[in-house]
Amino acid sequence: YGFVAWHALRRCGNGIAVALALIVASFASLDNWTLRPQTLALIPAAVIVVVTSEYLHGRMRARWLAAIPIGMLFWVNMHGSFIMGAALLGLVWLSAAVAVLRSTPDARRAAVRQLGVWTAVGFATFIAVLLNPLGFGIFAYVRMMLSNTSLQTSFMEWQPPRNTFGVLRSGFWFFAMLLGLAALMAKSARRPSMVDVLWYCGMAWLAIGGSRYIMWFALITMPLLAEQLAALFRPRAQPSSKPAVTLLYGALLGGIMIATLPWFMPARFFGPEAAGAFASTGPYRMLLSSKNPIAATEWLAEHPIEGRFWTDMSYTSYTIWRMPEQQIFADLRVELFPPSIWKQYNDIARGDEQSVAMLDQWNITHVMLDRDWEQALLERLRQTPGWCERFAEGDAVVLARCR
Repeated sequence: YGFVAWHALRRCGNGIAVALALIVASFASLDNWTLRPQTLALIPAAVIVVVTSEYLHGRMRARWLAAIPIGMLFWVNMHGSFIMGAALLGLVWLSAAVAVLRSTPDARRAAVRQLGVWTAVGFATFIAVLLNPLGFGIFAYVRMMLSNTSLQTSFMEWQPPRNTFGVLRSGFWFFAMLLGLAALMAKSARRPSMVDVLWYCGMAWLAIGGSRYIMWFALITMPLLAEQLAALFRPRAQPSSKPAVTLLYGALLGGIMIATLPWFMPARFFGPEAAGAFASTGPYRMLLSSKNPIAATEWLAEHPIEGRFWTDMSYTSYTIWRMPEQQIFADLRVELFPPSIWKQYNDIARGDEQSVAMLDQWNITHVMLDRDWEQALLERLRQTPGWCERFAEGDAVVLARCR
């Protein structure tokens, strides 16, 4: 986000506009800031977006475009969202092709040369995309993920965003950003480029269809928002390009980043109340959220229970990491399980008589439940003969067949 904001500042020259755009983009992205491979994919995505935009605005030479296929090489091996990067480059190529068709005879040679540049970048990027363990199969994987019934119907982040008012609601900030940008582009004296409009429309289409894309929409359109907001303020001087000033800003930003690394215990900067956001036990507590079932998982690891194990989906990543020998009914790798398994998972989580019958059918001997999400199942098992509560701390509760 800082890298894209740096580009936005170079683009519009107004720090206030960039700060406002950064705040809006950050709030719109809150729901997707959990640490996972998608989070790491933000880095090559930002590189591709910034290098592309800097070149289009004449502030980077063509040789810097080599960073695009290099970034895609990392992106395709991190997360399936790499397909968005390829689509963004495709839209840049489309814009260059339209520019050739619309160019005057005097300007056609330069337009054709630009089209050739983006054709070469696109070809190099395509080769980079193929440098992954699946090769061409990566496209079948993406198609499978985008058409997976369980993902589309059962998981909130794959469903359309809700325009619920609230400063911590990403849907609210997304729609504010979406409509605000449309109004600003329509009225502003700073007319957006064709690439800006194509990126805005493409990312808006994705985000309207699924909340998981709001983060990408916010990050990619942040420079455009800053530029449009800058038109509302009086012109400001361009930021200083003196090496000493740049070094000072870099040192300040680097110091802040280092201070917020987990092993420096950043919670102390926000008072004792912030400590509740982190795990309270275990050697990795400052790296983990308080929502992780650390104590319950440690108890299970020290008191192993034979048989099949069912746990809340949000607990599965941690329990698999801590107890790799323990088989899980179904976990967050949703695409690996058929829809019939997810139906049975939901039948168990519902907490009615059928839930108990389903546990018996699968010969499940112990469960780890979330007090909030599986409250009905927790109460049902507490009242069911043959089930006993074995451990509880925080939101996590372990129940097992009575001996």
